[in-house]
Amino acid sequence: MLRAMRHPPLARPGRRAPIVALAAVALTLASTLGCSGKKKDAPDPSASSAAAEARCVFRYALPEPPGSLDPAFARSSLENLVAPNLFEGLMNYPEADGPPIPGVAERFEVSADGLTYTFHLRADAKWSDGQPVTARDFDYAWRRVLDPKTGAPYADIMYVIAGAAEAHAGQGDPKAIGIEAPDDRTLIVRLRHPAPYFPELTAFFTYLPVPRRAVEAHGDRWTRPEHIVTNGAFRLAGHEYGARLLLARDPTYWGVAEVGAERVEIRFVNDGSTVVTLVETGDLDWTGLVDLPPVRLPVLRRTPLFRADPWMATHYLRLNTTAPPFDDPRVREAVALALDRSVLAKMARGGRAAAGGFVPPMPGWTPPKPTDGDPDRARALLTEAGYGPEKPLTFRLHFPNDEFRRLLAQLLAAQLEKHLGAKVETWTEEFRVYLQTQDRLGYAASLSRWAGDYADPTTFLEMWTSASLHNKTGWTDPAYDALIARAQRTVDAEARRRLLAQAEAKVLSAAPIVPVVYGAKAFLLRPGFTGLGVNSLGNHLMRHIACADAAPGG
Repeated sequence: MLRAMRHPPLARPGRRAPIVALAAVALTLASTLGCSGKKKDAPDPSASSAAAEARCVFRYALPEPPGSLDPAFARSSLENLVAPNLFEGLMNYPEADGPPIPGVAERFEVSADGLTYTFHLRADAKWSDGQPVTARDFDYAWRRVLDPKTGAPYADIMYVIAGAAEAHAGQGDPKAIGIEAPDDRTLIVRLRHPAPYFPELTAFFTYLPVPRRAVEAHGDRWTRPEHIVTNGAFRLAGHEYGARLLLARDPTYWGVAEVGAERVEIRFVNDGSTVVTLVETGDLDWTGLVDLPPVRLPVLRRTPLFRADPWMATHYLRLNTTAPPFDDPRVREAVALALDRSVLAKMARGGRAAAGGFVPPMPGWTPPKPTDGDPDRARALLTEAGYGPEKPLTFRLHFPNDEFRRLLAQLLAAQLEKHLGAKVETWTEEFRVYLQTQDRLGYAASLSRWAGDYADPTTFLEMWTSASLHNKTGWTDPAYDALIARAQRTVDAEARRRLLAQAEAKVLSAAPIVPVVYGAKAFLLRPGFTGLGVNSLGNHLMRHIACADAAPGG
């Protein structure tokens, strides 16, 4: 069962609900606006002023609505392009690759042993209702995520905090969690092990604060436009379920003078060709997370709107090791050996490189070189496992409904049929259904993608431990867990890297996962905007966006 679905889905599949908005006029007009119009002061807090007065509106697309606006229930890249624009953590993501920048915390200190962080919150941080943002808001939000009754799908990203894993498992005293708010402007966090990337983690959506008064007053409905209270650069100005979200620059935001876009419109369009047309005609400014049609890439590359950025992500096969056929390690190894990743990367287009390991290239980490496969050895393993012409390997390959993974699934099926005689049924699902299928291990194989949450190999390798909420393969190995635990406690960078490399080799040998290609992000962006820098983690904050002819903050 999908944990996130304890919270009502933000979209209403199969039904289009009437608009729920604080500014119907703004929703109607925003789609026709770009960097134009008359200069305007900070937006009306009620979002009731006409969008025609806004001179900097930025519009982008997502393939589906986010599962929730509640940070506790965020779980994918969909939420990552929405929640951090409505809510702000202790730290913020920079415009382009680099260390995190101050958010609600104006500064922090870390102890000599790397285990205790003390964050000092700025005095002018406010919620959209004018109330101050305090350390107790973070204390409440983080403990809410770790409460097993909440069912937060990404709670394990907080296991770096002392006592967090035990509390989330219902086996520890919640009072022992290493979070303390001695006063309104000080948050002290004690870690389980040194984690130099922890400041970056505090910008991640699971670590965002939520207003206790709104959550307790309205329950699951607290994120509806009439109830939601936010602390980010933008507030929710309108929500047309299943169609689009409208965000408005929040005048109560401490850094409003640095925010260039007055309004942001997020449309839900799950068709690459449609999104390309919307950008080319000026109805959208950025294709966002919607994949460009692979067959059109050669032509699109020659347009001035085209851009290709690196993306710290890996596309891979996830295999269910609890049921046939992939409960047999010989079958899993056969599939891994049957793939020619260089051919797959070339045919899939989009500038993606063949994957030699699960962890993609990043500072301080060079992946193993990809192999061209060994079909002869793969066929021998399948024969040993009892498969052959009279009993071909047969399974269904699940994948979410987007254009690139549809193409990649077809290419994978073709290679496995060619090299193994396998019968692979490609099976597409709406993203939310696809996640549910993985959560309940209701699949034999799925084509998955993992994008890094922070710039460290552990964001890719910790997910295959026994305690991870993201494993979803049924595979566990105490020796693997021990290697990850040793790496977590190791301060020396080279010794830590070697331990992580050993862990990666172990999971690749067991083959509950089969890396295929690394990520890359090709998109279209209309001219006239600044602030969408090269960010390998895909953490684009709309607070950095500005129109070329408009000064930030109105």
